[in-house]
Amino acid sequence: MNPAEAPVARGSSKPIPTGPSDLSTHPKRPLIILVVIIAVLISGVRRVGAIYPVLSGCRSVEGYTALFWYLGGNYVNAAQHYRAHYAVAGSLPDESSAPDYVMLVSDDLRLAEQEAHRLLLEDPDAVGPRLTLADISLRHGEPAQALAWCDEAIAHEPDQFDAEILASIAQAQLGDEGDAIRRLHLALRHDRTETRLTTLLTALQATGELA
Repeated sequence: MNPAEAPVARGSSKPIPTGPSDLSTHPKRPLIILVVIIAVLISGVRRVGAIYPVLSGCRSVEGYTALFWYLGGNYVNAAQHYRAHYAVAGSLPDESSAPDYVMLVSDDLRLAEQEAHRLLLEDPDAVGPRLTLADISLRHGEPAQALAWCDEAIAHEPDQFDAEILASIAQAQLGDEGDAIRRLHLALRHDRTETRLTTLLTALQATGELA
């Protein structure tokens, strides 16, 4: 991603105190893993009412392989095979989706990024392309950049559920457990039921990578 095109992330807030058993006094890594697992569950439940139907409804070799890895606890492999399932022609969840999202679901990150920047040139206030770029940044191991795109998306749409979930994952990867939890709280406060399939898969993969 071209740094010249990147927005600037907001400053982080202080970790949220939790009383005598302050979470900051414990090792950070288990808490970070927990945060990302919660993000997986929230995004899955918000998408269709339960996470399991999302992951068990892919009727293909890749889909069944993904479910096998998911049930076995290998979330990185599961996410990769789910993406391979959706990359197959005709298996996209929504054929009317914006081109950047279609490319992201199909796991073509290069074209997804190109389309996202093109769409932002056409509509500078668009939220979807910013979510796509945040997702891609997380996939590239750039959580600070992902957080910046999430902040821009939220600036244009304050109740953006996916942006808060992706931001929470980014904060967890940056080791800022206080802000990661705060973002999850914000996501839970939004009375919105839609979420992007890619948010679920990114959270799933992040869980495996942090475990």
